[in-house]
Amino acid sequence: MKAIQPSLSFLLSNYHLYIYPPQFLITHIHHLVSVKKAKELYKNNITLLYDFEPDPKDVPGFFAYMVYRSISCYYSERYEEAIRWLKKLLKDVDISLFPTAMIEVQILITLFHVLLHENIPAKSQLAKISSAIEIAPFHVKAVYTILHYGLYKKEGESVASKMRDEFSALQKTHVSYFSPLLIIQLDKKQIGALIDYFEYI
Repeated sequence: MKAIQPSLSFLLSNYHLYIYPPQFLITHIHHLVSVKKAKELYKNNITLLYDFEPDPKDVPGFFAYMVYRSISCYYSERYEEAIRWLKKLLKDVDISLFPTAMIEVQILITLFHVLLHENIPAKSQLAKISSAIEIAPFHVKAVYTILHYGLYKKEGESVASKMRDEFSALQKTHVSYFSPLLIIQLDKKQIGALIDYFEYI
């Protein structure tokens, strides 16, 4: 990886028929997460992707690139910027023909608002997909349920046990396709922080 990093932008721009940029970026995230260096994603992008411009007409490729940039921000705790990348994705391309992908993006935006302690926009974002969540796969429903438990709990109600059950089921989930929600790996500390936050709002 280190040997090709200085030329990554050039490779992605000029040899896309050979390396398939979306898969390369997804693999890059998985690699850095697996070696516990995910925080380096954001810093690396400044030099590695400085002149790479994805084509919005290539919807799958553009989707993967924008999610990659957003998740890079997430791992550097730049949640506002992470939201901007995803909102730009929704603005620049129509992914309504890919309902599961659209739901995952909306849930990611909701999660990032929660991490910023912005509950009103988080609720607004979650409400946009309430009628479509039934068609989503299990792991997407699980994250939606976790956020819904926390944002809509009754005053004085404890949702910690329910949320831990959902998190436990979520961590055992694996799919064979690219899922933005499963690339974001919440560790025990982050899960505990989310549960504590929801318990006291």
